[in-house]
Amino acid sequence: GQRIFINAAAKVFKRVPEARFVIVGGGTGPYVEKLCQKIREKFPLSPSPIIITGYREDIARVIAALDFMVVPSLHEAQTIVIPQAFAVGKPVIASRVGGIPELVTDEENGLLVQPADNEALAAAMLRMLADPELSKRVARAGLNMARNELRFEKKAELVLQTYRRAITGPE
Repeated sequence: GQRIFINAAAKVFKRVPEARFVIVGGGTGPYVEKLCQKIREKFPLSPSPIIITGYREDIARVIAALDFMVVPSLHEAQTIVIPQAFAVGKPVIASRVGGIPELVTDEENGLLVQPADNEALAAAMLRMLADPELSKRVARAGLNMARNELRFEKKAELVLQTYRRAITGPE
């Protein structure tokens, strides 16, 4: 979904020229070169408001520096970055694909958009920028979810319960 993100970022940048965008992740080769080309097309003036960080080990610090996290996935079984964003109290905007709606409830602990819809993604990003109360509210709900439902201890207990049921059979 990085291309969708770049398209949405261009729309946001037209309305909010002080906005800056970060694509976090590693890689080299043709895919990253295509992303860089797309960025140059959308933002021909230098410097670009989009930074591609490459591989980072300090993801918690990177997420903490963001105003909000955007996960524009086109396909996703489950993602670790949404719980990471929740854990540091950052609002989330994500695509309604795969397991993401199991984590993000639209308007409660984040905003969900249809995948590959750069218009909807841009609108959600603009909304988050324009409405600090929305941003705070969904960030608090995400942080509460991380503390109450996504803790390692809670997840480990759920796995153990599943194993116990598998061993002993239905109750």
